Amino acid sequence: MTSAARARILGDFGENGSEHWRWGRTAPDAVLLVYGETPGDLAALESSLSQSAANLGMAAFHRIPLRPVSTLKKDDDPQKDKREPSGFVDGISQPVIRGTYKGLRNADPIHLVEPGEFILGYPDNRRNIPPGPTLAATLDPANKLPLVSGSLDFSRTVVENQRDIGFNGSFLVIRELEQDVAKFWDYCGREAAHLASRLPQPYVINKEFIAAKLIGRWTDGSSLMRHPYESQTAAKERALKRSHASFGVDG
Repeated sequence: MTSAARARILGDFGENGSEHWRWGRTAPDAVLLVYGETPGDLAALESSLSQSAANLGMAAFHRIPLRPVSTLKKDDDPQKDKREPSGFVDGISQPVIRGTYKGLRNADPIHLVEPGEFILGYPDNRRNIPPGPTLAATLDPANKLPLVSGSLDFSRTVVENQRDIGFNGSFLVIRELEQDVAKFWDYCGREAAHLASRLPQPYVINKEFIAAKLIGRWTDGSSLMRHPYESQTAAKERALKRSHASFGVDG
């Protein structure tokens, strides 16, 4: 992730350059995601794992505390704890793997994806099998890993083939970001003022509109394709106000 090409793609230059990172300049040997039902359970498990790592000569050099996962009650707003720092509802697009129990339970076809989009060793949506990590045959002396491919060449036996260490596995990308919420909304406000006179009604050019265009959805999670001019929540509120006005409802 720290190569020059990646830095250009990801915007990792200047004050965001890898030389200023707290961690990640060199790839860690292992990453652990630790979960517990209570803070005490989490602390005990983390302590046990840290001790095991220390006994093996491994040191934990960075820790990312995660937000507790809440349990919603019956009358709670299901979106209450699903907002990222800038206020956008998150986790609204959840693909379903074809062939799984959930995928067979009348899942919306728009959300169905082939297993190979997530799981190594299976066809993806284009019917291709993406490449995965491999090992040399000498690193699998017990021959427990599947072969990458067969061999029809007399000069090479099947036992010499590369081993597929990624089969049935997946990749986890971890990238710690810092968001400046105030600067983000200030920028959206300035751009809205700059563009306000360029688009006619029914467009409403405000900072929420600019932010939605940047993020790809409205703050309430509604789709830009289905709601191009304003969020679903704003549209409902405006319709409700019209209804109250037409019926003379006060307040």
